[in-house]
Amino acid sequence: MAELNPSTSKAGGAHRRKRMNLRVDLTAMVDLAFLLITFLS
Repeated sequence: MAELNPSTSKAGGAHRRKRMNLRVDLTAMVDLAFLLITFLS
């Protein structure tokens, strides 16, 4: 799953762009890679 967290920083400047922190959970991808390595070797 991916998770988006908007930053809550309110440092000076009237028109600053909000940055989105993106965190991607790679657990399923790693699990699939180990299964492929196990069964294809």
